[in-house]
Amino acid sequence: MPLPSPPGPVRHGPAPGGMASLTYRPSRAFNLQANYTFTRAMKTDTLSLMPGLAGRVPIGDIAVHMANLSAPYVHGIGGPLRMSLNLRANYVGNRRVGPGTTQFLNYGIDTLGKGVLPAYLVFHGNLGIGLAKFPGVRLDVTVQNILGYNLLDPVRRTYYHPGAREASGSFNMPWDTPGRPFADNNVPFVPQRPRFLLFKLT
Repeated sequence: MPLPSPPGPVRHGPAPGGMASLTYRPSRAFNLQANYTFTRAMKTDTLSLMPGLAGRVPIGDIAVHMANLSAPYVHGIGGPLRMSLNLRANYVGNRRVGPGTTQFLNYGIDTLGKGVLPAYLVFHGNLGIGLAKFPGVRLDVTVQNILGYNLLDPVRRTYYHPGAREASGSFNMPWDTPGRPFADNNVPFVPQRPRFLLFKLT
């Protein structure tokens, strides 16, 4: 398979986007917090001023749509025992990569060359316990990825984050030699953990 041509010299173009947040507090003990982010980050090829050459390309790895919902609840305000419970939902949309983006060496995950890091929706939670007599002591039990899988992907239970900065690195790409990356030592995507517990005493 021939290697895709890297993009030419680029300069940063405008990155249209927006963010919205909402907080609803029906009581002193409970509230809902939601936020949404829209980002369409682009780069403009400086050669696009020449006839016949493509211009703007999307910056790879950045989801156009992202959203979070958090529901904190505090029990025992002013009492001897204080407990807090926080449930969170985290949504990240598809992240386009591959030819036609700045991450031209990254063909994505099982997408037959379409170049996508799949969207995910996962849930997290935290239970905190503290005593009024010892305000400096707190025990937290955190559950990451409560369901243990990505609700939006019927094929894979795992969800993925982009690799460490160099998301154009090659990892099981069509032209890779097994065990030896083509471009650099940084993988383009990192599988995230299934459900796991974290205990923290502060």
